[in-house]
This record gives sequence, C-alpha cells and structure tokens, in this order.
Amino acid sequence: ARDEVAGIYAGVKEIQQSGKTERKDDLQKILKAANNPNHPLNVDYKQLTQYLFNATLDDLEQMEQATVRMVELAMEKPITDEALEDVYNEITLQINQLGFADEAKDIISLIAIKTVRPNMLYDQESTEKAVNEARNQVKPVQKNIKAGEIIVREGERVTAEQISVLEQLGI
Repeated sequence: ARDEVAGIYAGVKEIQQSGKTERKDDLQKILKAANNPNHPLNVDYKQLTQYLFNATLDDLEQMEQATVRMVELAMEKPITDEALEDVYNEITLQINQLGFADEAKDIISLIAIKTVRPNMLYDQESTEKAVNEARNQVKPVQKNIKAGEIIVREGERVTAEQISVLEQLGI
C-alpha cells in the first residue's frame, strides 16, 4: 500500500514539475483512477487538478506523508472485506481533522481509500486444520473417584461436573 501511494504521488510530481499546462489532463486521469469504485468520493476533479498543478513540492511531500500515515494507521488493525466500509469512513473522519486545505484533504482521501485493502482473509481449510490440531492436543481430564466417595448429597443442586462424573460412572 505504501508503494502504491508513493507511485501515485511520483506520477503527480512528475507531471506537476513538467509545468506543462497540457499535462493537466494526465493529472485528472490519475485522480479519477484513484477514486475507488467500491467507495467512490464525490469530488470536483477540475478543482483538484488545478490544486495539484499549483501545489509546491513541499505541499505534495506533506500530502504524501499524511496519506501514508493514514494508510498505515488503518492497516495496522486487522481489516476484513466486511469491515472495509467502516475503515474507509474512519479514514475520511481522520483526514477531515488534518490541517490541510479542503482540496488536499480530498486528494489524500482519494489516494488513501484507493490503497487500503483487506489484510486479514478467512481461510476455511487452514482454520479447520488449526482447530483440529488444537482439539487433538487437549488431553482428557481424569479424576479418580474412590469407592464410597460421595459425589452428590441428597437435596443439593447438581453441577455440570457432578453430572459428568455420574455419566462416566454409568449412573
């Protein structure tokens, strides 16, 4: 995810540093490609393109660092496919608290949401294997009952353990 963020910003910097107005369309293509189809953000691409074109290298560096930080914060927790929407919403909330211009926040959101992905997948076969291995490692609990030992007194409530003992004795 970090590499993907770096690649997107490298493309933006290369276009922006060329200074060629005709390359604005390339910037807009990068922004459109960064809009996650599973969680599309409603943004003004022309406005964001103009913002990126006029941004300083320092601004782009700060935006990239903020994007990487947001992605790392999100992905340090387990993320499943089912939890992805909540993660996107959390990222958006976190980014809105940053001290950037609204356009920069939109760009950071686009790129962060595009690059965050599930980092925890359910593997049924491996899970069943691990459960069976754990089950096989559990040793049966044995308890010695001496002849004449009282298991349950008359009038007392019977516990699950006492029922188990009685069942094992065939009573």
